[in-house]
Amino acid sequence: MSRLFFLCLDPFRMAGLTRIEMIVSIALLLILAAIAVPALREMLQNNRLTTQMSSLMGDINLARSEAIKRGVRVTVCQRGGQPCDTATGSWKNGWTVFVDADPSNRVYNGETLLRVHETLPSSLAVNDNFTGYISYIPEGYTQKINGAFQSGSVAFCDPSGKWVRRLVVSKSGRPRLCNQNDTSCTLSCP
Repeated sequence: MSRLFFLCLDPFRMAGLTRIEMIVSIALLLILAAIAVPALREMLQNNRLTTQMSSLMGDINLARSEAIKRGVRVTVCQRGGQPCDTATGSWKNGWTVFVDADPSNRVYNGETLLRVHETLPSSLAVNDNFTGYISYIPEGYTQKINGAFQSGSVAFCDPSGKWVRRLVVSKSGRPRLCNQNDTSCTLSCP
């Protein structure tokens, strides 16, 4: 056999890529990463908004169903220094769902806490036109503590305002999520 054949089979001679091939491969990988990272960041921000809004929607539905089931007022209120502190509270600080046995919009001893939601991520902005709480009566309607009907909306936004999720609670107490392009949802980001 020729000596050239044995040189080709030498494992030390058949190793890996050349430097040029390695540089081209790394350059292509970096270009693909530069394209993918912003899209991934947007997807994560969109998912964060959707998750938090779905959590609020679920807690509002919980309050409505518990009010009907228990036959008492159930309230979802924004948290502040104290649970349901409407003076310093914000939906950004989280919210509390509780059985409001003495229609006061405050959690007192003996009232049942149904759920407490933690503070929202700092990357989210919140805007709302509620009076700090959403309260359901046993018939499943929303009603303020003074007896007036209650309706309103909450918007969760990313800092740029590009991604917005809106939740609207109608006079009948039915919550719904608004589509990004829904013109009936006028609450904007702060």
